[in-house]
Amino acid sequence: MTAIRLLLVMTLLTGAIYPLSVWVVSQGLFPSQANGSIVSVQGHKVGSALIGQEFKSNTYFWARPSAIQYKPMPSGGSNLSPAYPKLRSQIKAGIPVEMGMASGSGLDPHITVRSAQWQMERIIKARQLSPYQTAQILDLIDKNTQAPDFGIFGERRVNVLALNIALDQIHSLNEASR
Repeated sequence: MTAIRLLLVMTLLTGAIYPLSVWVVSQGLFPSQANGSIVSVQGHKVGSALIGQEFKSNTYFWARPSAIQYKPMPSGGSNLSPAYPKLRSQIKAGIPVEMGMASGSGLDPHITVRSAQWQMERIIKARQLSPYQTAQILDLIDKNTQAPDFGIFGERRVNVLALNIALDQIHSLNEASR
């Protein structure tokens, strides 16, 4: 009988009270993160600020490769070995190392500033941009660059979704001013 009572109490605690309290606290303190950090543009949901997504067009910045095609369930990485010929050829070609390797989760929404700058030539060519617009893209990269967490953890990084949204916005503004 004691075991059954303990089972009922623990089921109530761990199956109802604890999850409910975590939900209440997260909704109260971190509502955006608790609800997926959804990014909307003109009322349309376009992605999450916390989960990477694939951009295939040459007119956009690309995220790091994903071993799981950016599907959150299950997450996981699959990096190339330094001895792998494909990785060596990417390094020789000047491709930033991170652009050839998936992140540990396969869902990283960020790239380094160097990787964003490395992709500029492809985007400029695909969008047929002028030198003035090229300067605007450099400015966008700078404005969308995030500092290391707490000033010491990680490195400077750029959220690919935010950068691509900003890129579309300046492109729309430039089109409207013609």
